[in-house]
Amino acid sequence: MVKSTAIVWQEALLAASRVLPLQKDIPSLLRMLKNCCDPLMAFQRIHIVIAAPMQEKARLYMLDAHADRSAVSEQDLTPQQGLRQFWSQTEVACFEGEHLRREFPAIADLDQYRNASGCLFVPISTQGGCHCAMDFVKTDGSVFSDDSLVFFRVLAGVVTAAITAILCMDNVRQETEHLRRERDHFSILVDVTNTAIGTLEMNDMVAVVAGEIRRFFGIRDFALLLHETDDTFSFHCARPPQSTENPVLPAGTFSLSNSLLKRCHDINAPLLARQGDLARLSRKDPASEFILGNGNQAAGLFPLHFGQHCLGAMLLAHRHPDVFTDESVSLLAQIASRVAIAVRNALDYTTISVQKNDLAQKNLYLSEQIQSQSDMGVIIGQSDAIMRVLQQVDMVASSDSTVLLGETGTGKELFAQAIHNRSPRKSKRMVKMNCAAVPAGLMESELFGHEKGAFTGAGAQRKGRFELAHGSTLMLDEVGDIPLELQPKLLRVLQSREIERLGGHKVISVDVRLVAATNRNLQEMVLDGTFRDDLFYRLNVFPIAIPPLRERREDIPLLAKHFTQQMARQMKKNITNIPSAALRWLCDQPWPGNVRELANVIERAVILSSGPSLNICPLEVPAPVAAISQRKQEASAPPAPAQPIRPVYTDAHHQPGETLSERDRIVAAILACNGVMAGSRGVAAMLGLKRTTLLSRMQRMGIDIKDVLETRGQSLPA
Repeated sequence: MVKSTAIVWQEALLAASRVLPLQKDIPSLLRMLKNCCDPLMAFQRIHIVIAAPMQEKARLYMLDAHADRSAVSEQDLTPQQGLRQFWSQTEVACFEGEHLRREFPAIADLDQYRNASGCLFVPISTQGGCHCAMDFVKTDGSVFSDDSLVFFRVLAGVVTAAITAILCMDNVRQETEHLRRERDHFSILVDVTNTAIGTLEMNDMVAVVAGEIRRFFGIRDFALLLHETDDTFSFHCARPPQSTENPVLPAGTFSLSNSLLKRCHDINAPLLARQGDLARLSRKDPASEFILGNGNQAAGLFPLHFGQHCLGAMLLAHRHPDVFTDESVSLLAQIASRVAIAVRNALDYTTISVQKNDLAQKNLYLSEQIQSQSDMGVIIGQSDAIMRVLQQVDMVASSDSTVLLGETGTGKELFAQAIHNRSPRKSKRMVKMNCAAVPAGLMESELFGHEKGAFTGAGAQRKGRFELAHGSTLMLDEVGDIPLELQPKLLRVLQSREIERLGGHKVISVDVRLVAATNRNLQEMVLDGTFRDDLFYRLNVFPIAIPPLRERREDIPLLAKHFTQQMARQMKKNITNIPSAALRWLCDQPWPGNVRELANVIERAVILSSGPSLNICPLEVPAPVAAISQRKQEASAPPAPAQPIRPVYTDAHHQPGETLSERDRIVAAILACNGVMAGSRGVAAMLGLKRTTLLSRMQRMGIDIKDVLETRGQSLPA
């Protein structure tokens, strides 16, 4: 029994309504449509067209029944193409091949519609605003009959539901994929941001950010190009890990003109250079040298914007020409904005570290000066020799001439401070350096400073004494101990007023007034070849000979009282009196160690004193080095003829076990006090003993005052 056409159509519609909504994508839907419609008519191709209303392109899906293949293509929907008019029809329509070519030539020219003898167009109205259409194409020379229009109008409803479901699933998949990518991008941004911002040292930050970029994007070569001035920038590279090659890693400061960084700033956006662009790059630019020298075929520069300022750019380079996609460029631009924050933090940290180090150095130097000044006090003296020196100080203070001070222990630091305090530079602290206390290997760094990494242990930039003394006065004590190889650099500073830090190339101008001091004979050192003559003449512009203590004995009582008060206050003792005999003894000494030696003797006497009077015992005072040397020479000389020496004490009264030094102390005190026993100027006061105690000890030891005074001038027992 032959089925009627209506029954066949009903069965086809029933089958279509059952299987079409189950399809997951458009190609599967096309195959099911072919299976459902084959019993009704013969056709060779099926097309489904989907286009969003705001898009200029349509997606065309095709199933070729003869070749049993499906394909998808993008078609331009701009008005000039003439495709929109055909696919935007709202009614089911049949077209013969000739009619199709005459009314819609743009459609007929498409590969999918060539050799079409008939075309059945079925519009599909889906939810979501998409314009969809379905058409069936005959290429066997036949055409579609008008009777099939009713069937396809009904079939259009079933296809509409199926396409709507497929489009909804596609939207869900796209949204899911979009959310996954956003999640991954956000995770990358968080990781890079936390890693970069958590590192404050610039070199360390460059290394960790480069590691993150390699981990997420596989990009090997990474560098930061940072502005130094308006016309220069610095290059900071990250060495690739485990690289067997010798990568090109430019370092230093470069000119901004004709550079890739300048081009990136001009466009104020990411700058991409692919294989064709790289051939035109100049190797004079460090960024180009970095890209080309490492064999890369693609590179990108991403501006580092922080607020309203551009700090530089992030440079990435890779050997694959298509490593940069629109999606990766967008993500890398966001990463660059985070890296800019890390760069700003690192730059601020470096600035703060340098300032902190400078302040620490200044605080150390100033503390030393304050301590030195508090220990030494002011210039004490009223002698003519001191007055002449102070006149010279007043004369030279107002100029910037170099001053050379002399003998050790005479208070060179005090006179240097006096010169500074009377000069126009007095508003700033004077900086001091003892050249004899600095190891030769560190003296250049101490004088001129060093850059970070200049030598092992140079973890940060450090300013030298000349920079710290800019606008002030620098005192170089023991200048004769400066190594010969360093003397030309010191001479250059004095002549040109310019320095270069150790390990650096930047010339730094300094305005420093130099006061030099030494206890060595520089003229003899010049003759010996251990001191440069030109440096000596540059230092010896205005020499000031500070008089030694032996040439200003009238100042000794003033100095002794000053040191006694100062040290008694430090030791919390109440010493208000210095016996005149002790002052006379102090004035009679040669003081080869000058004021420093006198201060040391007074300090020892303050320690030994228990009452209100200063107890100075000559035999308790250490012998000067010069006296010891003289004694050794006398001991090695041939013995002189024996001379009768009258004993100072009676041996018959000397008891075994008695300490000879105490007997000698008493004898020396009797000589110093001219035999006066009592009173503030007597022997008892000098030794810090009661008069009765002293007399008892003298009687026990057999010491007679008359015998002691008669032997004045004879040597005391050693």
